[in-house]
Amino acid sequence: LQPDGAFVQDFTYRYDGMVTAFEYPGVIFISALSMVTGLGSLLYALMAAATGVLVASAAGIVMGRRGTIVAAIVWLGSPMAAVFSMTEHGQLVSRFWIAAAVLCYLRIMVARDRSWLAAAGLGVAGTAAFLTRSAEAAFILTPILGHLLVGAWQQRALRSRLALSVGIAALGVVVYAWYKIQVTGSIVPARFGSDMHAVSHLQEYGYLERLGNHLSQNWMLLLIMAIGPLGAFLA
Repeated sequence: LQPDGAFVQDFTYRYDGMVTAFEYPGVIFISALSMVTGLGSLLYALMAAATGVLVASAAGIVMGRRGTIVAAIVWLGSPMAAVFSMTEHGQLVSRFWIAAAVLCYLRIMVARDRSWLAAAGLGVAGTAAFLTRSAEAAFILTPILGHLLVGAWQQRALRSRLALSVGIAALGVVVYAWYKIQVTGSIVPARFGSDMHAVSHLQEYGYLERLGNHLSQNWMLLLIMAIGPLGAFLA
């Protein structure tokens, strides 16, 4: 992003004389994959469709065929799911990986699948989710990790499988740390670091002000999705 000032400065890092766009490595990878394969936006559409299948499959493990049908109906009727499925947003990618991780987790703990494939799938999907949207992936998947650790403590057969998942996750953390150092010069998130690798403009707002801005924006979007043009007027 050179020369400095020629582009919008929101969500940018400044470090070692360079200005770099703020983005997660998982998001960059899928974006690059869409260009290299020539699929473009079709890749995101396929991931959106696959996410619905993963959600329905996960519900089927817990609640059977009826659960699969109900989950599919809820997914297809969800305004938020529909809107995100029409975008190329990073959260579309992260929800795919999170859904895949939850499915693998349920196969291991509910369906009693002790295969190496399920363990590897959990490690890869969980790691990819973290590399795509680290904060939300950590919040959603941490309880799953806790349950797996308890299960491994009680079941010897689960320990080696969980070790594989954790090993893959550890490799992902190393990759993420390397990426952070290359971009910002530190493994500390830029918004908490020193001025030399600060995120432009984000530090100009307090946490409560940023929370209010996000809530008001989401409320506006929900109104528009729920009642159409009238929602835009009321928002």
